Amino acid sequence: MKNLFTLICALFLTISTMQAQTKVFGTVVDTTGETLTGATVMVLQAKDSLLSGFALVDPKGAFEVPGVKAGDYIVQVSFLGYGVKKIPITLAGEKEKDLGKIFMKEQTAMLNEYVVEGERAPMTIKKDTVEFNAAAFKVQPNSTVEELLKRLPGVEVEKDGNVKAQGENVTRVLVNGKEFFGRDPKTATRNLPADAIDKIQVFDKMTDVAEFTGVDDGQREKTINLTLRPDRQNGTFGNFRLGGGGPEQFDLGGNMNRFSKTGQISIIGSANNVNRNGFSINEYLDFSGGGGGFGGGGRGGIGGGDVPINFGRNYGFTTFYSGGLNFSKDFGKKTKFNGSYLYSGFKKETDQKTRTENFLEKSAFIQSDTSEQDESSDVHRLNFTLDHDLDSTQSIRVVSRVSFSQNGSDVFSNSFSTNEQFIARNSSDQTNASDGSNVNLNTTLLYRKKFGRRGRNLSTTFTLNNVDGNTDRSNLSQNLFFGTDGSITNRQDYNQITDAINDRMSYNARLSFTEPLSRGKFLELNYSYNHRGNNNNSEVYDVLPSGQLVLNQLQTNHILSDFNFHNGGFNFRIANPKLNFTTGLAVQYATLEGDLRSREQRVEQEFTNLLPSVRLRYNFSQMRSFNFDYSTDINEPSVTQLQPAPDLSNPLSIYYGNPNLKPEYGHRFTMRYNHFNQFNFTNFFGFANFTYTNNRIQTAQTINEETFITERTPINVPDDYRFISRLNYGGRLKSIKTRFSFNAGYNYNWGTTFVNAARNFTKTQNPTVGVTLDNQKKEKWDWNLGYTLNYSNTAYSLNSERNQDYFSYTYTVGVRKFFLKDKLNIETDLDYSQFRGLGEEFDQDIPIWNAAISMYFLKANKGQLKFGAYDILNQNQGISRTVQLNYFQDQDVNSLARYFMFSFIYSMKGFQKGNANGGNRMNIQMR
Repeated sequence: MKNLFTLICALFLTISTMQAQTKVFGTVVDTTGETLTGATVMVLQAKDSLLSGFALVDPKGAFEVPGVKAGDYIVQVSFLGYGVKKIPITLAGEKEKDLGKIFMKEQTAMLNEYVVEGERAPMTIKKDTVEFNAAAFKVQPNSTVEELLKRLPGVEVEKDGNVKAQGENVTRVLVNGKEFFGRDPKTATRNLPADAIDKIQVFDKMTDVAEFTGVDDGQREKTINLTLRPDRQNGTFGNFRLGGGGPEQFDLGGNMNRFSKTGQISIIGSANNVNRNGFSINEYLDFSGGGGGFGGGGRGGIGGGDVPINFGRNYGFTTFYSGGLNFSKDFGKKTKFNGSYLYSGFKKETDQKTRTENFLEKSAFIQSDTSEQDESSDVHRLNFTLDHDLDSTQSIRVVSRVSFSQNGSDVFSNSFSTNEQFIARNSSDQTNASDGSNVNLNTTLLYRKKFGRRGRNLSTTFTLNNVDGNTDRSNLSQNLFFGTDGSITNRQDYNQITDAINDRMSYNARLSFTEPLSRGKFLELNYSYNHRGNNNNSEVYDVLPSGQLVLNQLQTNHILSDFNFHNGGFNFRIANPKLNFTTGLAVQYATLEGDLRSREQRVEQEFTNLLPSVRLRYNFSQMRSFNFDYSTDINEPSVTQLQPAPDLSNPLSIYYGNPNLKPEYGHRFTMRYNHFNQFNFTNFFGFANFTYTNNRIQTAQTINEETFITERTPINVPDDYRFISRLNYGGRLKSIKTRFSFNAGYNYNWGTTFVNAARNFTKTQNPTVGVTLDNQKKEKWDWNLGYTLNYSNTAYSLNSERNQDYFSYTYTVGVRKFFLKDKLNIETDLDYSQFRGLGEEFDQDIPIWNAAISMYFLKANKGQLKFGAYDILNQNQGISRTVQLNYFQDQDVNSLARYFMFSFIYSMKGFQKGNANGGNRMNIQMR
């Protein structure tokens, strides 16, 4: 099957390259001989006027349209005020066709309207922004933005809805340049309708200070901005869905959006038990204040080299609820306000089996776990942004976020460990429960001032973040240890209650002044002060048989920590239309102070570091650009990593902090290359990131080779290397009216950890390649084919016999057929996955087959009835493998499999009439 797929792709490419192509060129002038810069030249097929290529006339009056196949064409030249000129030509496969000088006559009379239909240019590159034309990527009616993003070259939508662009996670999605329900990308991508979008802009958003001063401070967020179609800028639109099916599934939701020139309001709501969450895990952590409590229990803190291979699409059975309101308003020209409220909640039931193979210097041991877990969470978030111009030279911005979360879990688990001969060495039965809450306040105040000389400005920023976290936990466990003959040699029982307080407060003040040195050259001076304080108080009580609570002095821990640093430096910038270059140097003086009150210990450390930076952006043309970034940063250890008291929430894996940890010092190198050819609609994106970290915080393990009890503690290791790269190349195969996209990636990680004082070097390599094909004309048929190969190799210096090599192959096929003038739609898709090299139990073939039929009715297809069958073959499995620095782990989790859903969807389109062109067409109107 793989060979057949490769052969088909090669055949397509061969056919397309065998056909002779011609470059059509010439010059455009008026009757006096003056060049008409900016005139449009289009090469249209004579038989049906479809667009085969186009160009704009350059300042010298020249144009060229490369890659035109043999055939009969009409060359159409147009320029505002000069009318339209048509020149019939015939190409016989010659290399070049010179049209010479084309004279345009000034047109004074009003021409009749002339409409040319052809393919829309799918994308353009504007400096460091890649802009996609939504109309060039047709999706099913009533689809969300998420479905639209899946079709864009260089953009990936993962199975959980998280979005990646050019290999990086998208952390913000804006609508018309404004926040949409705060900072959660999924809220926009899974609620806004795709047919409301005009353009999708992908770029790296700088901080507010950097955007104001024009001096890049190196802090970027991969951002997508959705611009609405003109007809949706003034009116009301949205959709509602009501779905139910078997065995017990439901899916309800809807959104309503009201936009005008000065404001917008959106209301969303959803509830389902088909494992489709409406927010990302990063956003959830923001809601809850980043969690809290200890780092013990499970395997957290190992870090490095994690390459998960996920077999299934959903883990556990989850019911999600969400709802909210987003409001934006421009109060005159000086004041703009944006605010939102969002509620998110879920309940999840999980049954899980885990097998972990842990590596020692010359041997290994195997741990088998089963668990049943019930989780719940309720999160409320309120945020707003206020922008106000005091006058033409001064402005302030206030950004504030408040969230409250309540989280709980109940876990019943059993753990059983054996040596390589499968002789039992320990077992543990545990019942754990937790109930926690977090209140998080984050506020930023930004003041900006421009002075009389252009480029001279001042900005000040103050940020306050405060988190109040409380967690109550109970741990009841019975732990048995066995001798070589299988007899019980020891027993340890725990019945404990923990009251934990995790309060954090941080604030930052930054001052920046920019002075122009000469035309296009600027100098920025900056200073900042940062304080990050933590109060972690965990009181552990032993529950006696009588029910009395006795404070456990050994495990009780109270630590106060403060990380403070002063940062002063400069940036020098050169800016012109082609080049944007910034280099800078900062000196950071930092202190780390810890008061271990329960141990009567004091930690005091001082650090001085130089933080250089270099950033270069070069625009070869409007369609081609290159970026290079080099930056450095300091990452201090967390309270969990500093606290010395043992965490016995998992008695077989005990965690100790390390008060002597040093901060990490990281170097990051990033390169990007973007190229889009508007003449043949090809695109190329390249991205590479290399990170070197000194004093990387990793987890050392001491494993008792008799009982297999593991003691873990964080330490600093000298070196850690990580490399990530992505390539994407896409274009058209004109001969078969098909678009293709080829992507490749390579991840590399070299990390260090210690097992029983022996140093282990781990190298992980993860190359991946993939190709997708889809049809260009989608009026009646829409189909797509895809293939992805993923290879993972992990090598251990400590125990090379445990090295890992495995492959995964994914084949995707999707077909959609439209009937009755798009009133009836039948679609099906197959996601076929193969896994090899993981062992007999995990080498599997998993086909996930879905199908649906939809009927549209009411005016403008506002109503839709849909019947869908999901995982028809009942094959979905929650199986995964995770490879870490000194172990690999296989998991099997209960997962949502075959179900059926009948849905009614209503699309509300109460917007004003306007230019609402859709589909894969281009309208050019001249009068």
